[in-house]
Amino acid sequence: MLHILWDCIQQVKLKTKYKGHYFNAHQLLFVWICGTMCGLTTMKDVWTWANTEKVRELFRYEIGLYYFPKYPMFTIILGKFDEKSFEEEYRKWVLLFLPESLKEKVVSFDGKTIKTTANRKDLTQSLHIVSAYITELGLTLGQLAVNDKTNEIPTVQLLIKQLDLEGTIVVADALNCQKKQ
Repeated sequence: MLHILWDCIQQVKLKTKYKGHYFNAHQLLFVWICGTMCGLTTMKDVWTWANTEKVRELFRYEIGLYYFPKYPMFTIILGKFDEKSFEEEYRKWVLLFLPESLKEKVVSFDGKTIKTTANRKDLTQSLHIVSAYITELGLTLGQLAVNDKTNEIPTVQLLIKQLDLEGTIVVADALNCQKKQ
């Protein structure tokens, strides 16, 4: 499973060039995803976990990561990835583990505000995302950021268009049931 994830991660594009001396940016993205799959919820938790000897040994073996950056550099490098490219590659990886048909599976759409982004100077307001979650499998199928100048309705509609949901049961907040006027 890890080698399939690693293959997908290597396809994620960077927004800006980065030439690592001891590691590449894709290795750090791989570490971050593995940390979140282990239930870690903050960048600091992932960084601390990744610096334990057993975990470092795993990454040396799996992806050849011999050196790990200090925490500030870890966060800076992860910020260099193109979000749309990441979303596409993540979705490709997730789809490999889904049953052939999602028929009659429940896909829930919900928007959440990421409170830890409230004080970021580069954002005019807190980041708000919409996620599509396959309830029975406990798996996020996709997510998109809500545009600063809109509500989540257009974002939910866009995410639905991007996903192949034929035959699924879609659940969303009542505000998403509006008809076009």
